[in-house]
Amino acid sequence: VAAHAALSIDAAQAAAAAARDRASLANLLDVSSRLTELETVDSVLSAVTHGIQQALGFEKAVAAISDGAGGFVPGGAAGWSMDDPALDFSIRAGEVQALLDPDYEIEGCFLLPREIASARAPQHSSYASVRNGLGPNAWNRHWLIVPLVDRAGDLQGFIWADDPEDSLLPSRERLQALRTFANQASAALRAAADLETLTQRNSELAALHRTTLGLLDRLDLNDLLEAIVDSARSLLGTPHGYLYLVDDESETLRLRVRLGFFERSTGVAMRRGEGLAGRVWETTRSLAIEDYMKWPGRLVEFAAQQPRAVLGVPLVTGGEVRGVLGLAYEETGRTFGPSDVALLERFAQLASLALQNARLYDEVRRSDELHRRVLENSNDLISVIDLDGRFTYANAAHERVLGYRVDELVGLDASSLADPEEPPLELAGEMPPMPVRRFRRKDGTWALLESSTVLLRDAVGAPELVLGFARDVSERERVAEQLRQAQKMESIGRLAGGIAHDFNNLLTAIGGYAELGALELDAGEPEAVRESIEQIQRASGRAAELTSQLLAFSRKQVLQPRELDLHEVISGMASMLARLLGNDVVLSFALQGDLGRVVADPTQIEQVLLNLALNARDAMPGGGTLSIGTANLEIGDLEPAPGEALRDLVPGSYVTLTVRDTGVGMDSQLTQQIFEPFFTTKGVGEGTGLGLATVHGIVSQSGGSVWVDSEQGNGTCFTICLPRVASPVAQLL
Repeated sequence: VAAHAALSIDAAQAAAAAARDRASLANLLDVSSRLTELETVDSVLSAVTHGIQQALGFEKAVAAISDGAGGFVPGGAAGWSMDDPALDFSIRAGEVQALLDPDYEIEGCFLLPREIASARAPQHSSYASVRNGLGPNAWNRHWLIVPLVDRAGDLQGFIWADDPEDSLLPSRERLQALRTFANQASAALRAAADLETLTQRNSELAALHRTTLGLLDRLDLNDLLEAIVDSARSLLGTPHGYLYLVDDESETLRLRVRLGFFERSTGVAMRRGEGLAGRVWETTRSLAIEDYMKWPGRLVEFAAQQPRAVLGVPLVTGGEVRGVLGLAYEETGRTFGPSDVALLERFAQLASLALQNARLYDEVRRSDELHRRVLENSNDLISVIDLDGRFTYANAAHERVLGYRVDELVGLDASSLADPEEPPLELAGEMPPMPVRRFRRKDGTWALLESSTVLLRDAVGAPELVLGFARDVSERERVAEQLRQAQKMESIGRLAGGIAHDFNNLLTAIGGYAELGALELDAGEPEAVRESIEQIQRASGRAAELTSQLLAFSRKQVLQPRELDLHEVISGMASMLARLLGNDVVLSFALQGDLGRVVADPTQIEQVLLNLALNARDAMPGGGTLSIGTANLEIGDLEPAPGEALRDLVPGSYVTLTVRDTGVGMDSQLTQQIFEPFFTTKGVGEGTGLGLATVHGIVSQSGGSVWVDSEQGNGTCFTICLPRVASPVAQLL
């Protein structure tokens, strides 16, 4: 009966054990099915330890995982809180291997008796606290250790647990299930680790992408350099960073940005091979130092800031190191691992691209600025015109020459500035240089420009824009015209002067014989003979006057200049001029009271006034007003003469005499010819064409200048300018 009872008890116990094994197996299968859904290493380790605790009935379980530095640290626990100080330990790989004794291996799991495990377990305090935390009953039985291996069979972690529920060792079936579960846990850990690595890499790449986009948008070099250091600090979680750039001229690294405690650094230049940055420059490779204060190559100015871990990476462009980016940790124990170095190197590659982009932009900007300054300071008019003939760009020379501001020209039809009487501008093709074209200034006057255009085509050869060039030749043409006029006047003057002298000799003889003939006439001579002789005398007198004008025009008459007050001349002629002008013309005066004195022949000045007054009278057939004015004029050494007509006058003091009428006026063509000898607008027999030529000759021979301002329908003003020589005189009229 007793034997039968014992057998019954054994059977019952075996049945209970089998039931527990089946339940454990079912629980492990359930946990295993959920492991593949977990995405982090911590969540896998937590599920593994809790699965073992619940499925196999362990009181406590710990899962340790490699720390990447040759040790293992707790990553998950059941029956403990991860914040429990008992789990603050690290066990070396060799210590774990001492517990994985093949003599105690069952189905890939290791069951060590208390006394064996106690002898082989590490004795440092943190590990002992875990060992003591397993409970007093645990040491009366066994430790269970299940290794977790990677694909290569290397130990990547282990599960450590005790079984205080009963004194029975885990069955082989339970250990088999646990080994299978551990293999599945290892696979889940690898997948979670890969996913974490991928997630971290994606996060890093996303951060790099965001950072790079932000850097590429920065085109100012100084702003970009600071943004590079600031972004690098954010990526690796440190407030301390710097950036050096290579200075080719001095062959040194120049400190361009310093943030964090590097702001207190005094060194700004570094030679190749000097310090961490110089070493990176020399070797072209990144350099990470765990403790800068113990590094033999440390620099005094940086060591004063007490940095700990320091990392420097090269900024490479075109295969050459163009700078060094550095970061530092101030806290003891923080270091830059391989992943940190790789991340900062990838960032440095992108930062180098942004740096090169900013440098290229700066070069383009400086080149554009140089070209802009060249264009804006060019004396030539340079413009860009679209195919519709409108300005899209005009340099500053347009305002100097034509008077239009650039903003007034942009959008303006270029042909609207050209002289409509000249051939139209050809903007559709290349136009050869024109000798001279007239362009209207803003004030309505004309500028003489040499102009040409070049057709600009796009990449496929289609016309796109027209580039226009023009040079102001107004002064050159004016001087050339003056030279031509002077040469013509000189030629005519020589001819007229020679003829006048010979003609004067003939007139002297004719006049003399006429006077002798008149004296010899008897009282009984026919009246017709007397009238004929008088006609000869009158004709001889008129011819003598004409000869005098020719001599004045040719500047070969003998003048008798003296210091002269123009007011006296005007006063002496006032009544005579009034009679000559008649009742239909009003004579008025505008004389300056402190007028200076001039040197001239008073008789010739009277002749000038008389000729101008007679011309004015003829220009006002219906009556009008003739105004005679005087004024003092000063032309300084550093300022141009006021008005185009005065530009040939040297700096000094002058007196002006103006004769203005309200007559019919003249167009620009007539004003250009008005002083030419024998040129007249009057009918045949009404004028000799020498009146104004005589005025020009007298004034020029007196050292002065004369010019005319006139507009058709708005009268004419002649201005005579003579050098001033003495103190002012009193107003006489």
